[in-house]
This record gives sequence, C-alpha cells and structure tokens, in this order.
Amino acid sequence: MIIKKLQASFGKLNGDTLELKEGLNVVSLGNESGKSTWSAFILAMLYGVDTSERAGAGKMPDKLRYKPWDGRPMEGAMEIETGGRMLRLERTGKGTALMKNFKSMNLATGADAGLEGETAGQELTGMSREVFRRSALVRQGTIKIDNTADLERQLVSTATGGEDDASYGQVRDRLENWRKALKNRQGGEISRLEQEEKELEAKIEDISALARTAAQKRAELEQLSEKLKAAEQEVELHRARESLDRGREIAKARMEVMRIEAEIKKLTGGHVPPTRSALTELERRLQAIDGCAAQVSAYEEKLAQAKTRRQERVPAETPFSGLSRQDAAAKLESARNVYQKAHPVSTVMFLFTVVFAVLTIVFAMVLQPDWLPAIPAALAVICLVIAVATTANHKKTLAKMRAEADKLGQDYSRYLEDISSAEAMDEAVNRAERELLAAREQLLAADDAATSYAGEVLGGSGTSDEIRPALDAAYALVDSVSELTVRRDAAVRYRDDISKDFERQDGKYDLDSLPVPVTQRQEAISALEDAREAHNSALSELSRLDGRLSAMGDYDALFARCQEVGAKKQIAMQEYAAITSAIELLDLANEELSMKFSPMLNEKAGEYFKKLTGGKYEALFMNNAMEAQVREEGAVVNRGAEFLSAGAGDQLYLAVRLAICELLLPQGAEAPPLILDDALSNFDDTRAAAAMELLGEIAQNRQVILFTCHNREESI
Repeated sequence: MIIKKLQASFGKLNGDTLELKEGLNVVSLGNESGKSTWSAFILAMLYGVDTSERAGAGKMPDKLRYKPWDGRPMEGAMEIETGGRMLRLERTGKGTALMKNFKSMNLATGADAGLEGETAGQELTGMSREVFRRSALVRQGTIKIDNTADLERQLVSTATGGEDDASYGQVRDRLENWRKALKNRQGGEISRLEQEEKELEAKIEDISALARTAAQKRAELEQLSEKLKAAEQEVELHRARESLDRGREIAKARMEVMRIEAEIKKLTGGHVPPTRSALTELERRLQAIDGCAAQVSAYEEKLAQAKTRRQERVPAETPFSGLSRQDAAAKLESARNVYQKAHPVSTVMFLFTVVFAVLTIVFAMVLQPDWLPAIPAALAVICLVIAVATTANHKKTLAKMRAEADKLGQDYSRYLEDISSAEAMDEAVNRAERELLAAREQLLAADDAATSYAGEVLGGSGTSDEIRPALDAAYALVDSVSELTVRRDAAVRYRDDISKDFERQDGKYDLDSLPVPVTQRQEAISALEDAREAHNSALSELSRLDGRLSAMGDYDALFARCQEVGAKKQIAMQEYAAITSAIELLDLANEELSMKFSPMLNEKAGEYFKKLTGGKYEALFMNNAMEAQVREEGAVVNRGAEFLSAGAGDQLYLAVRLAICELLLPQGAEAPPLILDDALSNFDDTRAAAAMELLGEIAQNRQVILFTCHNREESI
C-alpha cells in the first residue's frame, strides 16, 4: 500500500494537502508545523477516531487534541495505491460523530471500492489499530515498545503462522484463577466436596440390598445389550451386502459416462467443436453478404433507370441548340447590344431635324431678305416632315428588334432549362454509378470477412456458397455434442450421487470375504427391533429401581447425594488436573514460542542496531516484556538499555521497532507504510546518516514517511 495524497481538516491543518511518493519520503517541517498531526491524521483515516477515549491525568484523547482550530468539522481524504488500484478514502462527520461517515472510491472507475469504515484499516494494512500504532507508527517520545496483549497476539501469530485470538498472559491468568477456585490454601471446591463425601459414605450402608437388585438388573441389561449388538451386526451385514451391490451399480454408471464421452470424441474427432456463438456470428456475416448483394442489385436497377431516363430525354430546338453555355450567353448578349445601340438613333435624328428647321426660321427672321422669303420656311417644313417620317419608321424597326430580342431571351431560358435537366440526369447516372461501386466494395469486404472468419471457426476456407452447407453441418455437430454433453453430465451426476455413500464406507467392509447373512433382511430387522424393545424394557425396569432408590426417604437421598458429591469431586479433581496440565503445557508452549520468535526478532533487531550504531554493538536481546539488552563488539557481558545514552536508547528501540515491522507487517506490494515522527531527533549526524541509509533500504520494499524538524535528514 502506498499513500499518494493527504488532505486534512484536522487539528491545526486547515484543508492542507500533503503529496507523497513511493519509497522514502522525508517531510521537513518546523516545530509546531503539524508533523505529529499528519501522523495522527493517517492513523485516523485508516482506523477512524476513537470517540470512547476519555481524558485523564496528563493525557488528552485524539478527539480533543486534533479538533480543527478553525471550528470546521474534523474530516479529510487519503488517496492510496493498493492491489493495482488507485483508491480515495474520505471520512467526514458532525458533532460527536467524528469522521464516522466513510466513503471509499476506485479513482479509475468511480465505483465504490467496497471498504467499510470500521474495518478499512485492518483490510488495507492487515493488522489491528493497536498493532499498527505500536509497530508501524513511530511517534516522537513513544519509540519504546510496551507489550500489550494485542501486540503479543500478533507476535505469536507471526511466530506460529496461526490465529491471534488471545495472548499467553491473558489465557494463563484465566486458567490460574480457575485452578485457585478449585483448590487453594483456604480450601476451595475440592476440599469442601471431600469433606462432604466422607460424612455421607458412613450413612449409605442400608441401601446396599436394593443396590444389589439394581446390579442384577444391570447384568441382565448387559446380556440384552450383547443380544442387541448381535442383531445390529446382522443388520449391518445386510447393509454391507447392499454396499457391494451399490459398487456394481457405480461401475455400471462409470461405464455409461465413458461410453458417452467416447461418442463425443468420435463426433468431434478429438477436437473442440466451435461454439454456438461463433457459428451465430458466422451466420450473421453470411447474412451481411446477402444484404450487401441485395444493395448491389438495388443500385444496379437504380443506375439502369437513370441511364434510361437520360436516353429518353428529347432536347428542345432553339437558336442556342448545340452551343455551349458561354456561346449561348454571348449570342443573347450580342442581340441585346444591337437593340440597345439602335434605340437612341431616332431620337437624335428627330432632334437634329427640329433644330435645323428652327435655325433656318431664325436666320430668315434676322436677315429678313427680300428675295426668296419662302425658301427658309419651305426648308423648315421639309425637315420636320422628314424627321417625323424617319422617327416613325425607326420606331417600327425598334419594335421588331425588341420582339426578336424578347423571343431570343425566352429561347435562352428554355435552353438553360434543357441544359440543367441534362446535367441533372448525368449527375443522377454518376451518383448511381458511385453508389453501385461502394455497394460492390462493401459486398467484397463482407465476403472477405465471412470467408476469413469461416477459416477460424470451421478450420477451412471457401466461397460463401461453400461455407453455408458447412455451417449447417457445424450447427448439427454442435447440437449433437450439446445433447451428448447433457446426457454425460446427467450420467456423471448420477454416478457421483450413488458413489457418495459408497465412498464414505470405502474400506469399512472387506467385500471379497464378507460372510453371507444368516437371516433374511426383513427377519434381521425384526430381530433387531425385538432386541431393542427388550433392551429398552430392561432399561426402564432399571430406571424404576433407581427411582425407588431415590424415593426411599433419607437413605435414598443420602445415597444420591453421596453419588452426586463423589461425581462432582471427581469432575473437580479432573478439572484441577486438566487445568494444571494446561498451565504447564501453556508455559512450555510459550517458552517454545519465545525460543522460536525471539531469535527472529533478536537477529533482525540486532542487525538494524548494528547498522544504526556503526557496528559498535554486535548483538541485541529482547525478552517477553520487551526489555532489551545489548552487547558491544568484542564484549562478554550484556548491558541493559538503561545504561545507554538517550540517543543510543532511541536507536536501540528504533531497531526493535523496525524489526517488528519487518516481522509483523505484510510484505510485498501490499506492505503498509512505515511512519516516523521525529524518530531521529536524538541521533547525532553520523548515526542519523546511518538511520537514513537503513530507512532507504527498507523503503525499497515498503513506503517510508519520515516527519522531521531538521533539514539534515532531507540533505543526507
């Protein structure tokens, strides 16, 4: 498990974010910057906040210590990588329900990750909250280990590979209390029963006669028990013979299974037949060929119709027939230009004539010649007549030209419509040809896909027409194999069902030398019922005798009480002996476990302590109380941890912590992280460098998060 990102509203952390990576993470923060808060936040995100914890002398519970300073609810989020998944854990809450609302999400899919708030930490780290807190979470000032029952159980589980439901100390204390309740210096249950038994034994002689009668009935009951046993053996003999018949039936059922399997092998040739889904897919691809072929036929018909319409089209005869669009437009424009140029000529000529006549009259009036007075007037009249006649004639010519231009425009419009219709028909033919080409390409692609897939499914290739009968044959083969498979499965179930009782009795009977029953099966059952009835009758008679013994007043009561006290005493003595043996065995087992686990812990912790101290100490020894002794290189006598300096003491217990993590915490890809809060604060520079080197080695196999107030760890 790798913690990737943290976001916390927790204590002094006001929505702060901390991003981490795989391997060794050194987080350098100054004093009162939130190092311990981040450590506590990680524990809270994994296991929640213990709201039942109460404040005590010198102790403040986490629910009060890490209440957000800004008054917001205590909440946060953690992104982790575990089991190949990226998960996001969220804890929120209001009031006294601190971080009770839990949500887990798979970041890749957005789906719920399936974790529960109460058990998320146990599932992700593989250990309980107490074991994680006392091993993987190394806080400042708490580096020394105390031997709690939870940690002891985990250590025992590591040493034995078994369960960790109880600790040695808890079990031994409970057994010792039970033993003292049975017998101790003040008396106990056994002493009291022994005294009462002695007082009762002197008073039960008078009941001996009736007791002998009961003994005779018990002897009779024993004889009946022997007879009952013989009857039971006779019935059991019949059952054994039935078992022999069952064995034959099993053999027959096995042969039927083998016959059906041989028939399946003969049909398939020893090969795995194609699946029905594969055949269905091949059939779908063949149907796709038919669909594409139908499309090709449709587009061929469409193309033929387009070509027919184009051939049947009759173009209109116009002055523009046979001309291109450009030439036709030029011809129309030329005719219109001729009309436009001719239009202003009549107006110009008329104006010229009128002006000439007016000038002539003016000239005559100015000069006023005496001779020829009528000449100017005559010229003027002649000019006006010519002008009027010319203008009228020109208008007729213009009208004719305009009519011809209008008709030419109409012919041009018909010409354009005819051209557009021809072009549309050509485009329809071209479009139909393109559609037909695309449909033929789709047909080829569908045919290739079907024949290629047929090679994969049927083991051979061919045309679609050749594939279809092969597909029908494959369907028939699959149906036959399916039917045989159903029959085989039914035969297997029948074989297994009738084999169950026989297999449970396998070895109980020697079927080859089994004797033949003396009686018939029904006679044996009847004899067994008679023997059981006689036995029960004798048992009832004995019960009545015992009832009379109980009803004989004080004597019977004394006798019964004596038996009861004796039985209780025996049970108590047996319990005392059993508890004593259990304590002795438990002590031996604990000693054996200590001998098994201690070398593992001492070897690993000694290795780490030697690295942390630069080889000054060659060995480290821990007892069951987690008290340590060390031996310097070349020394003979061990020294207790109390003789070490504060820094060396921290190094010793850090080595033990790291060793316990190595032995207790899960390894591999799911290894939970190791969290250290100012654990190196009492280390000098040399041993701090050695510690960082050791943490770097550990970080190759699990994530290590070191919170520190020094810059030296980050620079090492």
